[in-house]
Formats: sequence, C-alpha cells, structure tokens
Amino acid sequence: MFILFGFVLIYRANIFSSCMLFAIAMLLHPVLTLHGLAIAGLLFVATYNFSEIKSMINRWSILGLLSIIGAFFVSYIPLKLSEKGVALLSSKEYTTIIGDLRHPHHYIPSKFGIENWFIAIMYAVIIIYMMYVIRKRLPASILRFLKLYGLYITFMMAIGYLFVEVVPIKSIVTIIPYRTFVFVPVFYLFIFAYYMYYKLRNKDYLSFLLLHLPFIPVLTQDIKLSTLMMGAVFVYAVWSDWLFAKKGLKLHIYLDRYLMKRIGLHYFYLILVLLAFAGSFFVLDRKLAFNIPDISEPRNELYAWVKEHTAQDAQILADIDVDHLVNQKLRLIANRSVPVSKDFPFNEKYYKEWAERFMDIYDGKYDNAGHINELTQTELRSLMKKYQVDIILRTEKLEGTSYFSLQKTIPLKGKNVYIYKAMQ
Repeated sequence: MFILFGFVLIYRANIFSSCMLFAIAMLLHPVLTLHGLAIAGLLFVATYNFSEIKSMINRWSILGLLSIIGAFFVSYIPLKLSEKGVALLSSKEYTTIIGDLRHPHHYIPSKFGIENWFIAIMYAVIIIYMMYVIRKRLPASILRFLKLYGLYITFMMAIGYLFVEVVPIKSIVTIIPYRTFVFVPVFYLFIFAYYMYYKLRNKDYLSFLLLHLPFIPVLTQDIKLSTLMMGAVFVYAVWSDWLFAKKGLKLHIYLDRYLMKRIGLHYFYLILVLLAFAGSFFVLDRKLAFNIPDISEPRNELYAWVKEHTAQDAQILADIDVDHLVNQKLRLIANRSVPVSKDFPFNEKYYKEWAERFMDIYDGKYDNAGHINELTQTELRSLMKKYQVDIILRTEKLEGTSYFSLQKTIPLKGKNVYIYKAMQ
C-alpha cells in the first residue's frame, strides 16, 4: 500500500512525501521495496524531463532519499550482526535451500507450473493488446512508463534465470528478481480501466458490462474460474473491437439499447454495485476472503483433538497429505510444535538446519505428500526418537504394528486421518 501511494505521489511531483512512504515500506518489506524503488525510478524518468528533474532536487527531496537509505540500514545492519561469527552458505547452497526447497515458484523458472506460465502469457497478451488499442488515449508519460516497465520485467527475467538458476549469485538470489511481477496486477488494472472507458466511449455497452464480471468478489476467490471468465469476456471484447475497427459496424444489440435508453447508465452501475456487495457478503459469510481459522469449526476437528489430548509441549509429525498447510495449522490452530514446517526462519544461520530437517523428514520435496505414509515402522520410530515426536498423523493405516497405538481416527476432506502414539 505504501509503495503504491508512493507511485501516485511521484506522478504528482510530491517527491518528499513519496520518499517517506517508501521509507516506511522499506522497514516492513525491504526486498519488495527495492523493486518498488526501481519501478518508481522508471516512472520518474518517464514523467519528467531533465529540467523538471533538476528543479525537484532540493533539501526536501534529498532528506526523503536519505530517509529511505536510513530505513534500509535499519533492516540491513541487524541482519548482518546476526550473521556475525556464522559460517555462511555458498551461493549454490543458498539457492538450493531458499529456491529448490522453500519456494521454487518464486525463484526457479523451470519449476514454474504449466498452469502458471499459461496464465502469465494470457495476461501478457491481454495487456499488450489493450495498450495497442488505447495507445492514443493514454498520457504520453504513462505510455513511456509502461514500455519501460515491460523492458524492466524482461531484464529481471533474464537476470533471474541466469544468476539464480544457471550461475547462482547469492546477492541476486536474495533480491528475488521475480518479485517485480508483484506490481503487474496494479498496472494491469490501470490499463484495464482505461480500456473499459474506451469501450464506454465507443458505446460498446455489452462489452463494458461483461468486462466487469471477472472482478465480482465471488469469482475472484477462485483464480481458475476468474481466469476463465477473464479469457471469455476478453475474447468477446476483442471481437467487438474488430467489428468496430474493420467493418465500421456498431453493435446495435437490443441489450445495449435497453441498458442505455430504458435503464440508464446510473442504474447499470447500481446493479454492479449490488452484485459486488452481494458477492462480498457471500464470501465473508463463508470466511473465504480472509481464511480466518476457528478451532471450533467442524473442519478443524483434527486440530481441536490434538490441542485437547496432547501436552502443551508435545511435538507432532504429520504427512503433508493430511491437510493443506497441515504443519502451519498444527502450529497456529492446535498450538503445537512440529519438527519442521514450510515456514522459514529468515536468518541464514538457521537455513542449513531447516534444510537438513526438511530433507530428512520430507525427502526435501516442496509438496511431498504421502512420504510419511510410505515410511516403514522402523523409520517412523527412528524419526520419532530423533526429533522427540509424540504424535504421528497419517492418511494410511498402519497394519500389524506392535510399536504404535492408534489414538483416534478423524475424517477430513474425504479421507481418514489416523493419529498414532508410540507405545512405551
């Protein structure tokens, strides 16, 4: 939020206030803010000429820049002090742990799923098409900025591939080059809004109406459904553009005339607002919007049982197949510890221990569901002893065991979860 408002203030030539917002953002999320600052620089260069930039250099702008630098060192110095006297990882080890093991989809392009590539390419095509259609209506400075941002993204993709995956360089891996994609949705919405206004001015009211649909809150909860809806309505929008541009036709569709002559545009927006509010209440009623955990809910019966029937210092070992984010839920809902979780220590001196545990328990795979289920009873006993585990959660029942006692069987999302305790 601070970064986005910082962009706005730069465009309005309020450099000092923008810098102060970036300084706050730097304290909260330094890596994301570094990318934000690079993009802000592009916006600044695209918006102002040399004489205007020169006139903005004063004691207030310098003070603002110094505030950002100071905020960076407030985060950077404690980090470096915490690493003092610690044998730090090599670039290759660092990349393997933070990239391959922790978040492959943030760092390693070859680990991006086909679905992610498809969605990214689809939205890239949509953005390029919309920019082409509305290029004469966009302010020249914004058009220059969007082109520069496109080049910047291409550059960061190349840097990310070369110096994260091919020849890892620790400092490059740390800034997470692909984090620059976080800002793409913001500029996408900006271009999309201009495109919708273009549709309205061209009296293509049906396209204007349909282009609102992917943003109805009920649909935005499911990225696949939202993406399919976006693709479908955009195909219609492109087709109507072709009719206008190539055939010189106007879509004299009855619905278009009805919306404008019978209902009126203000009533049309009233309908959209009502749909949006109805969708929001629908989402909030199901606690989908914020995914607020509640241990008393039936879906959290497993975590309620663990909390009630284990000691406060008990340690739980769970197969990833048990539930989505099962280790995080054991920690946050059941308030019990686990040997290792996808949650990351964010301090390099603990990276190796985290990685060794992750390799030892889950064979080092990011989503290795079923691994604990496949372990022999001897291997399970070894892990329990090594990590002082009290309870094991599996989705496969142990047969003919004299080492473990079945404490409880709890159904969860279409499968049974078997809770075992080691026999004395």
